[in-house]
Amino acid sequence: MDDALDERLTPSKHANFVDSGGPVQVTKKGDFTVEFKFSEPNGLFLQALVYGFGYPPVVYPKHYLSQFHTDHNPDVQALVDAEPAAADWIALFNLKAGPMHTPSFWQNPDRPTLHAWKTKNAYGSVDRVVAERNPYFWKVDEEGNQLPYIDGLTWDQVEDAESILLKAFNGEIDYMARHIGRPVNLAALTDNKERGKYGFFQVGDIPGSQTAILLNLNNPDPVKNEIVNQFDFRRALSHAVDREEINDLVYLGAGRPVQTAPHPNASFYKEEWATRYTEFDPDLANELLDGIGLDQRDGDGYRLGPDGNRFTLVFLVADVFGWQYPDVAELLAGYAKDVGLDFQIRASDRSRLQEIASAAEHDAYVWNCPGGLNDAYVNPFCYLPRGGAVYWAPKWAEWGVDNTKGIEPPDNIKELFEIYKGVTSSGDPAQQEAALLELIEKGNGLLLTIGLIQSNGAFGIVRNNVRNYVDPMPIAGQLWTPAPYTALVYFEGGANLP
Repeated sequence: MDDALDERLTPSKHANFVDSGGPVQVTKKGDFTVEFKFSEPNGLFLQALVYGFGYPPVVYPKHYLSQFHTDHNPDVQALVDAEPAAADWIALFNLKAGPMHTPSFWQNPDRPTLHAWKTKNAYGSVDRVVAERNPYFWKVDEEGNQLPYIDGLTWDQVEDAESILLKAFNGEIDYMARHIGRPVNLAALTDNKERGKYGFFQVGDIPGSQTAILLNLNNPDPVKNEIVNQFDFRRALSHAVDREEINDLVYLGAGRPVQTAPHPNASFYKEEWATRYTEFDPDLANELLDGIGLDQRDGDGYRLGPDGNRFTLVFLVADVFGWQYPDVAELLAGYAKDVGLDFQIRASDRSRLQEIASAAEHDAYVWNCPGGLNDAYVNPFCYLPRGGAVYWAPKWAEWGVDNTKGIEPPDNIKELFEIYKGVTSSGDPAQQEAALLELIEKGNGLLLTIGLIQSNGAFGIVRNNVRNYVDPMPIAGQLWTPAPYTALVYFEGGANLP
C-alpha cells in the first residue's frame, strides 16, 4: 500500500482508503495478517475491498516495483535515463505500476500479478494480446487442482463492434459479453449461432442507469459551470429528452425509461425515484430554460449564454459496453436543438475520454451509473461525488477525500457527504439502509446525473463446449466481471472447438 498512500505517487487518494482523519494506516502483523486502521468506524470496508476499486492492497508487488522507487533504489536515476517516456522516477514508477482500472496496467507484461493469467505482451502494442497461466495463482479447486483450468487467453484488438460480430459468426470467439451483447445484435447472432457453434448466457448487468447524461459540474468554463449547476437547467434537459424514443430506436424496446435510481429488483426500489422528471415535455423544458435567463437566441435559434455567445456543450462519447452511446448522443443533440441548446458530439476512445474527464476538462459525456442494486452501498457515485470515477464532479470528489484539495462543493453537496457517513460509520444493516435511502432521495432529487434508460440485463455468447461458466453472470457497479469466475471455466474435450 506504500504506493497508494504515497503523496508523491498518489496525490489524490481513493475514498475507500481515507476518512476524515486521513489515509488508512496499514501495518503488517504477520506473514498472513495485515491490519487496516481508520480513525473512525468504517462499516463497509470489507465490502469495498471485494469490489473493483478495492484492488490497491494486492496489485503492487514490492519485490518488483521497489527498483523504480527512489526510497528503495538509490540508483533509480539510471532506470529513468534508460526510459524515454519517463522524466523522473515518479513518471517511471507510474509507467511500470499503472492503476488496474486504466489501460496502463495492461501495458507492462513484466509486472507480477495474482491474476489467474499473466499477459505476455503489452496491450495496445500488438493486434493480439496473449496471456498465459500464472503459476503463482492462489486458487485451487475442491480436489486441490491448481487453477485456472485453461492454459491461455487471447484478445484480438479490432477497430469496431461490427468486426467483433463477424468473429462471432465465424466461431472465433469462445466467451464474450461486452460490446457484443447489445439488443440490436441479438437477431443476427441468433441466425448465425449454428455456424459459429455458440449459445447464449445472461448477464445480470443492472445499473442505476445503463445510459445517462453526465454534465461536468466542475466545468473550468465559468459561464458553462454557472448554467449546468442550476437545478432548473438539469431539470429542463431531463424533460427535453424523449426516453421512449431512445429505448425504441436504439435499444429496440429492451430497456426501461428512467431517472438514475435503483432497479425494481432492489429491495429499496421506489417508483417515484425512477420516474422523477422523466416526462417528455419540451414546452416545460423551454419554460425552464427561459426562466434561468437563457431566453435570448441567435439567428439559428440557439440560446445565448449570459456572455452573449451561443451556449454550447461538447459531449465526449465512446462506444463502450455495447450500449451504443454514440447513437444515443446523436439523438440527444436533436432533442437539445429542439429547445434551443447546442450540443456538439465528439467521438473519443475510452482511455482518452477518461483522461480528459478525470481532469474535469470536459463539458459532458454519456456513460452509465451504478447503484441499481445493493452495489449502491459501496458505489453510490451517481448519488454523491464519491469514488475514483466521478467524472461528473471530479473536483468535488477530490475535496470529499481531502478538503484541502479539489473544489469545495456547495452546502447541498456537503450534506450528501454527511448523510453517507451514516452508511459507512455503522455496522448495523438497518442504520446503513436508512442512511442510504436518505442519500438516494436527496441525490436523485438534485438530478446530479440525468438517467435515461435502465436495462434488465444483457447477454453474452459462449462456444458450445465451454463449461462451468456462470449463467446468469452477476455484475453490479464496480464488480468487474467475468474475472471472478473465469478460472473455473474449461473446454469439454480439452480444447477449443474447430
